[in-house]
Amino acid sequence: MNDDIQPKTPLTQIRSKYAAKRDDPADLSPYTSDKYEVEYDEDGNPLSEYDFCQQAFKNKGKWDDYYTLAKQTAINNKRFLYVSNWDDESLSNRRMNNKITMEVNLAAIYQRALIKENRTISPQVQIIPTNLKVPSKTAELKAGLLRYIAEKSNTDVQYMNTFQDLCDCGGSALHIVVVQSNSGKLEEELRVKYEDIMDCSFDPDAKEMFREDGDFASVAYRISEQQFKKMFPGEEIPTSVAVDSDNMSDAQYEGTVTLLKYYKRQYRETKVLILENGAQFTEEEYEELKKQYDKEREEKEKLYEIAANLFKQKLAEKGLPDKNLPSFESTMKPFPAIVKEEKSYFEYICGYILSNQKVLQRREYNTDQMPLLYGVGDQRVVNGQLIVIPYAKYAQNMQRFMNWCLSEMTDDLACRIKPTILGTTQNFATNLQDWTNPNRSRVQVAEPDDTNGHMPTVMQAPAVDQGILALYQQAREDIKILMGAGTEVAKTASDETLMTNDLRDSNDKGVYQDNLNKLIAKTNEGLLKLIPSIYDTERTIITKGEDGKLDYQVINKNTYQLDDDSDDFIIENDMSIGDFSVEVYGGSSFFAQQVLGINFLLKIASMNEEVLMPLVIDEVAKLAPFVFSNKICNRFRMKVTPPDVIAQEEGKPAPPPPPPSPDQQIEQGKLKLQAADLKLKEQEQQLEQHKLKMDAIQMVVNSMLEKKEIEAKNIASAAQITAEQIRADTENKRSVEEGMGKLEEMIEKEHDRQDRMHMESAKISKELDNLMKEDKI
Repeated sequence: MNDDIQPKTPLTQIRSKYAAKRDDPADLSPYTSDKYEVEYDEDGNPLSEYDFCQQAFKNKGKWDDYYTLAKQTAINNKRFLYVSNWDDESLSNRRMNNKITMEVNLAAIYQRALIKENRTISPQVQIIPTNLKVPSKTAELKAGLLRYIAEKSNTDVQYMNTFQDLCDCGGSALHIVVVQSNSGKLEEELRVKYEDIMDCSFDPDAKEMFREDGDFASVAYRISEQQFKKMFPGEEIPTSVAVDSDNMSDAQYEGTVTLLKYYKRQYRETKVLILENGAQFTEEEYEELKKQYDKEREEKEKLYEIAANLFKQKLAEKGLPDKNLPSFESTMKPFPAIVKEEKSYFEYICGYILSNQKVLQRREYNTDQMPLLYGVGDQRVVNGQLIVIPYAKYAQNMQRFMNWCLSEMTDDLACRIKPTILGTTQNFATNLQDWTNPNRSRVQVAEPDDTNGHMPTVMQAPAVDQGILALYQQAREDIKILMGAGTEVAKTASDETLMTNDLRDSNDKGVYQDNLNKLIAKTNEGLLKLIPSIYDTERTIITKGEDGKLDYQVINKNTYQLDDDSDDFIIENDMSIGDFSVEVYGGSSFFAQQVLGINFLLKIASMNEEVLMPLVIDEVAKLAPFVFSNKICNRFRMKVTPPDVIAQEEGKPAPPPPPPSPDQQIEQGKLKLQAADLKLKEQEQQLEQHKLKMDAIQMVVNSMLEKKEIEAKNIASAAQITAEQIRADTENKRSVEEGMGKLEEMIEKEHDRQDRMHMESAKISKELDNLMKEDKI
C-alpha cells in the first residue's frame, strides 16, 4: 500500500487568516470535493470524467512509446547483470555441442561495490536564501525541517534504490508525497519516496533535466480488490488495466486493480492591476494594501489633530496670533490609482488518484514543480527516441568475451583431464565400458592385440593456448577500466598514489553520482515550495539539527508585538516567507574524501604545530581508515585536545584552566625574577636620567644668577657716574637742568631694562616649571 494513497475520509483544514492571505493569488485548499471537477482538453473543450481518465492513460502511453527503447535497454541490462551474461542463442549452441559454459560476472561485482560505496556517502543538503531579507532563523528552521523529513523518509534507502536504478536503467524517479501526521490531528506532512522508473511516466515534451516543467506525470500502482474496497468504500471496482503487459500475464492481473497517481499542470485565470506608479498586484493584494493604507491614514489623522490643537494652545498661552496650518490631506501621499487591468494565469499542479474509468481523489498543490521527478543517469536522444546508458553498458561485450575465453580454457582443461586413448578393438573387448567411463580408475586391464601385441596408448594433449589466456587477462583489465574500478596498484603504494587512483576512478563514475546529487537538490527545492501550503497553520513540528538532535518548534504563531518598530500582530516562524536555492554536497569516493581531509588538516597544522596540532589531531584520527580509529580519536581528545574546544563543541561552559605543574611553576618563578631584574635596571636608568636633568637645571639657574649680579653692578656703576656729573655741573643751572633730564632719561631706560629682565626671569621660571613637570612624569 502506498503512502500517498489515503483512505477516502472527509478532511477539513482550518486555515488562519494569515495563512489564507499568504496563498497568493488564490486560497488553495489542500483537499477539494472528491467529485470530478470539469477538466478541459488541449483545445479548451470540456472533458467528461471518463474521457479525462482515458486521456490520463493515453498520456502514459505517449511516454511508453517514447521510452520503449530505453525500457528494453534497461530490461536487457538487468538480465545481463542479475540473470546471465550469455544470450539465449550462444548458450543454446554451446549446450548442443556439449561445451562447458563458464560465467564470472565482474561487471555485477564492480557495480555492486559502487552502490555499496554510495550508501556510505550521506549527501549533505544546504539551503541558501536568495533574498538577504530572509531571517536566519527562518532558514535554519526550514533546513531543520528538511533534515527531519529526510530522516522520516529513510532517504538513505530511498537514495540508494534511486542510485541503483540510475546505474541499472539509466534513469530513476523520486516522488514527493503528502501523508497524514501520526499526531492524531488533521495535520499533514511531506515525505520523499523512491519510485520504480518502469511504473512512472512523464511528459516527453518537457525541456528541463528532471522533467519538472512537463504538463503531466504519473506513477501506476497495483493493489488488490480488497484493498481497493477498504480505501474507497462504496466505489465500484474498475476493470484492471495492464501497465506492463510485457512482464505480467493475464492470470497475474486477476483480483487486482490498477490505479494511476496522475499529476496535471493547470492554470487559473486571475486579474492583475497595474497602478500609476508601475506596481502590479492582484485584486486580493490591492484590497489588502488599500485597507492597510486607510488604517494608517486614520491613525495619522488623529495624531495630526492632537498635534495641531497643542500648537494652537501654545500660541494662545504666549499671546501670539493664530496661524493657519496646512490641511491633513496635503501632508498625505494619495494611494496610487489603477491605470490598467490585465488578465494573467496562476500556475499550479493538480493531483489525482484515478482508475481508467473514474476519478477517486483530487487535490491541488500550490507549486509550479511536478512532485514526481525523473532522475537521469546517462542518456541521449536519437531520432526522437530516448536512449539510456546503464552504467555497465560499455562493459557488456567485454564481459561476454571474457566469459567465452574462460569457457574455452575450461573446456580445454576438461579435455586434458580425460585424455584420448588409442587402441585396437581387441584391447577393449572385455571392458570397454570401464575405459569409456569418465570416472574410471587409474589402473585398467587391457588385452594385447594378437597380431602385433599392441597395447592401448594415451595420446599426449596439445599445448595450452597462451593466446586465449592473454586475451582473458586483457579482458579482465578492460572490464575494470570500463567499470571505473581502476588498475592494480602495488601494495606498497603511498597514500597519495592511492588517492590519485581513487579520484581518477571516481571521475569515471562521477556523472551518475553528480546526477543523483542534482536530483536530490531538485527534490528538496520541491519540498521547500510545498512547505508553505502544507505546514500552513499554527502547529508544533519536529526539526533536526546538524548535530542530529531533534527539537520541537511552534510555527505560524500569531503574536502581538509592541516596540519602536511595530505595534501589531506578527507571525513567528512564518513558513511562507523566503525563497531558497539548494546545494547538495557528496563525493563519489568516501576513501578519497578521507585522504583529502587528513592531508588538508595536517597541512593546516604544519603552519604552527604547537598551537594548531592539538586542535586538529582528534579529527585526523577520526578520518583514519582503520578499525580502531575511534579509540585513538578518543585518546587524543582526552590527552591532547584543549578542554575549552571540547566544551564548546558539546555546548558546555569552558572548564577552569588546570593548575601548573612543578616544572611550570619553577619556570614561571624564573620568568618573574628576570622580569623583576629588568624592572630594577629600568628604574636605575630613570634615576640616572633624573639626576642629569637636575644638574642641567642647576647649571641654568647658576648662569642666570651670575648674569643678574653682573647687570646689578653695571647699574650701580652707572648711577655713581651720573651723580658725580650732576655735582660737577651744579654751578651752571643749565647744566644742572640738562643733567637732571639725562638722569631722568637714564632712570626711565633703567626701568625699561628691569622690566625686560623681569619678563625674562618669568620666562625662565616657566621653563623650569615645565622641566620639573616632565621629570615628575
